[in-house]
Amino acid sequence: MANKEQFELLTKNVALWNQWRSKHPWIIPDLEGANLAEINLSNANLCEANLNEAKLNGTNLHKALLRKANLHKAKLNGANLIETDLTQADLSQAVLTGANLTQAYLCFANLTEADLVNANLTRAYLCESCLNQAKLDNANLFQADLQQARIIKAQLSQANLEQANLTQAIITDIIALATNFRGAKLSNSTLLNWVIDQETKLDNKLPHNSQNLLLFPKPEKTPQTSGWSHSEKVTPQPAQNSQHSTQDQLKTAKLKSIFG
Repeated sequence: MANKEQFELLTKNVALWNQWRSKHPWIIPDLEGANLAEINLSNANLCEANLNEAKLNGTNLHKALLRKANLHKAKLNGANLIETDLTQADLSQAVLTGANLTQAYLCFANLTEADLVNANLTRAYLCESCLNQAKLDNANLFQADLQQARIIKAQLSQANLEQANLTQAIITDIIALATNFRGAKLSNSTLLNWVIDQETKLDNKLPHNSQNLLLFPKPEKTPQTSGWSHSEKVTPQPAQNSQHSTQDQLKTAKLKSIFG
């Protein structure tokens, strides 16, 4: 439960809050579960703050300091996080749908199972971040820095990773239907067990350690959700008048230059 005095000071005057923080750097703010929705916290010093399950829907956190903050299960949908410092923050299971994280600092952040559907991560810094099982359908990661990031069992359908830097990233067991990887840097990255379709945009040159990029036919009916969950079974259909088995077709689909 949030500390009442700290909550009132923060919501009353951010400048006075920052002065208090600078005078009491040893105190870790306790704002667990606090309702901070749709208020202006721009430039607020919330480093290491406990914001577990806090409500920050639509909150203005432009250039706020949230280094090492605990934002586990926090509600940040629609929040303004432009140039916000979230380095080493815990955003596991946080809801960030539609949030604006343009040029946000998320290096070493924990985004495990975070909901980033429709989020704007243009030119965001996500180096060595953890995005395992994150939902990134329709997210904009144009020119994002994802060097050495871990992206395992994530949903990336219709996401834009054009010109993103994925050098040495580990990207395995993802669903990337109609995802744009054009111009992305994938040198020394590990790509394994991807589910893609004919609308997935990949450059022809991929790392040598890319395996099992499976091409599935375009479904007759578009799924109602923005991305398919891992629980859904997708069965490739063999081409008509083909003497190859389904297994042969999948092998043929691996890393072919059909994404021109």
